[in-house]
Amino acid sequence: MKILAEMREMGALLSPEKKNVFLVLYLLGFALFSVVLRIYPPSSILVLFLYPVGALLFGYATNDSIRAFFAGILSYAFLPLMILLSPGFEGAALSPSYLLWFAAYHLILLFIPGLIGYLASKKERIPLVLALALSALWPVLILSGIS
Repeated sequence: MKILAEMREMGALLSPEKKNVFLVLYLLGFALFSVVLRIYPPSSILVLFLYPVGALLFGYATNDSIRAFFAGILSYAFLPLMILLSPGFEGAALSPSYLLWFAAYHLILLFIPGLIGYLASKKERIPLVLALALSALWPVLILSGIS
């Protein structure tokens, strides 16, 4: 617990420029993770935990609700893009209803890490508890979409 408190204090001292650099590095890490998923599919088990925990830690560490929200959203945005650009997805005759469900499902999954980061950046305990609950719910939601 002491490490988390120190991490939060250090994040409060960061200048906006350093927070922007931290955000870019965070997003670059998730972009590289999306490429690794494409190359080595067994690493996909990390998807269950990496996105919500990353958003939670980013929001908690930076105390910046706007950057934490965008970090959560943009970190997950790489994954549906990799799915849409995959070779098996391009040639298939997909119905409009399937594409609508795909978009709705991934928009929900896209919004939740952003909300986790936003809530984790707050100093009160209730938003942090809600962020933890959403972090636990996110793996269930991502598994519910596998068919």
